[in-house]
Amino acid sequence: MTEYPYLVAGINEAPRGVLDRHTLTSLESDERRVSFYCAAPSHADDPWFVASFVYVTNEAGSTWAESPNYPMRGGVAFWIGFRASDDLIGNQRASADDSSRFYDPGFRLRYKLRCRTCGLRLARRSDTIQADLEKLWQSGVLEVPLAAYAATV
Repeated sequence: MTEYPYLVAGINEAPRGVLDRHTLTSLESDERRVSFYCAAPSHADDPWFVASFVYVTNEAGSTWAESPNYPMRGGVAFWIGFRASDDLIGNQRASADDSSRFYDPGFRLRYKLRCRTCGLRLARRSDTIQADLEKLWQSGVLEVPLAAYAATV
């Protein structure tokens, strides 16, 4: 879906600082991806790229996973890194030092979608965001303003 009208149309239209701060990479043309950004009026036309998720399939199954790359038109992406998430067992934070947490049946992630420019934030459990991402993808929505997402959940 490289022709999707992404917020960043391409290298020449990239917001100020994107090329200075981020490494460019190529994306697979057929990958399923949904991304979040924040472009509140207080940002002065310099959006914050919150997070990007890609649908992955491996021996464990299929799932939406966080990606460090944010897409632009033309099959190119820039690096935004991984955003904060908490490891949980049930509703309690799990110790990052305990590798057995991954095998606990109650293990899950909580994603903290946050704009570091204006402070808008939204926490979503992994099971909830999985369903949200699938609905967005199925609806043809590949990029979502964080404020709009927060207003609908």
